[in-house]
Amino acid sequence: MAAQSSIGPTTAIRGNVQGDGDLEILGRVEGSVVMTGDVTIGDGALIQSDVRGRRVVVRGAVAGNISGEEAVILEPGARVVGDLGAPQIGIHPGALVRGNVTTGAPLAAAPA
Repeated sequence: MAAQSSIGPTTAIRGNVQGDGDLEILGRVEGSVVMTGDVTIGDGALIQSDVRGRRVVVRGAVAGNISGEEAVILEPGARVVGDLGAPQIGIHPGALVRGNVTTGAPLAAAPA
């Protein structure tokens, strides 16, 4: 079972976040997020950069590209300005996306 980490709703991070395991974000991150496990962006969360994980589920807002090794899921209320890339992509009614959607493979990693 993968380790679970979380960034709480009152937490704001400036800088990149990376690690092994799963991550739930309920606060704000101004920097890239790269995890080996699942990334969940909760209601009210805001990410201002790229997000990469095994599965990325968005309920909050992302201004950046999202790449999933397995899937990217935009739940109702999700707001994304950026490109999506994953073998499987789900965009539920009520989710908004402004960007390109590429299925079949994750997006190439952003330069460090």
